[in-house]
Amino acid sequence: SYFYLNPSFYPIFVPNFYSMELGEVNKLHILRFRSNGCYLGEFDGDPSTITDDVDPSENPFGEGVLLPQRYVTENMKLGDEVNVFIYTDSEDRIVATTEHPKIKLHEFAPLKVKSVTAVGAFLDWGLQKDLFVPYAEQAKRLEEGNVNVVFLYLDSETQRLVGTTKIDNVVDNEEILVEEKQEV
Repeated sequence: SYFYLNPSFYPIFVPNFYSMELGEVNKLHILRFRSNGCYLGEFDGDPSTITDDVDPSENPFGEGVLLPQRYVTENMKLGDEVNVFIYTDSEDRIVATTEHPKIKLHEFAPLKVKSVTAVGAFLDWGLQKDLFVPYAEQAKRLEEGNVNVVFLYLDSETQRLVGTTKIDNVVDNEEILVEEKQEV
């Protein structure tokens, strides 16, 4: 059957970062380099005019989001546009990565359970930080080593990307717009 996403699951923009979307691949410019990596953000003007000495508090595009040093390559330079996935790290800081996950915001994907703890399960979604699926979001208890279909959403209380296997909570197939035996 055909389904629609529940309307409560629509894009969440990163506060103070204009149209950067958490849980999505974003095209951003390199605003400055620091010892811990480079800071990325949106830039409306000519990227060749970006200078590394601008005080972030005076930058109309804000501080930017950190791309940690391990993802910075030798050929990256100030003003370059890079495609990065935006998520929160283990300390709940908004960060970028050049790695692309197996699942993005509001998508479904089969993911392997790496570990199960007292608070929930952690799944391999292709990033350094594993995807958390709390017990409250498990249709049935996840087991280490198994592969389960997961939906990625942004928890409105914690502002963290989390997974759910409670698929009925995120699909709405009350209104079906296809006819019986219609090819989809």
